[in-house]
Amino acid sequence: MIPDIGRLLQHLAEFPVALQFLLSAVAAAFTEEISSVAVFGLARAGRMDWFVALGSVFTGTVVVNVGLWWAGRATGSRALRWKMFQNLKQDRLDSLYRHVHREGWIAVAIARFIPGTRIPVFVLAGILGMRVRAFVLTQILATLVWMATTLGLMHIVVELAINQPWILAAVCATIVLVALWFKFRGKSVKPH
Repeated sequence: MIPDIGRLLQHLAEFPVALQFLLSAVAAAFTEEISSVAVFGLARAGRMDWFVALGSVFTGTVVVNVGLWWAGRATGSRALRWKMFQNLKQDRLDSLYRHVHREGWIAVAIARFIPGTRIPVFVLAGILGMRVRAFVLTQILATLVWMATTLGLMHIVVELAINQPWILAAVCATIVLVALWFKFRGKSVKPH
């Protein structure tokens, strides 16, 4: 599916504005980071209006995330039999339930920035009864911050690539080395 979205995004600037908005929103719903960078890149290059780019990414991500919350709310405790929740014990669920109602917005906001955590956190927020108003407000604010962060990082990377590519190469090499260090360090540490 991702290669198809990639091909679609390459031709996005050729479509009418309303279709650009719709397709960008759908792409953002399924591949948030990848499509957001592509759509923001088109806007930065002047091939798409900034209002369309920002509005479609915002709409697509918020709508799909609220949909995940709703799926959890609609399925309720039946969803706890799903594979992603099988390891949760009843005492852990009771604790999570209390936390969701007190500070669930924190987990929802943090999950907005960590790929791979969104689906289980947002669905679980719905299952455990996080109020829709708190969830939606957190989604809106966290998505705005996430979009600003994505745009800022994208701008920094592009400017470094253009003006000081050696700094960008050094940063990328450092990130790769640190990631490899953590990967191999984790394999060499054996539990007692």
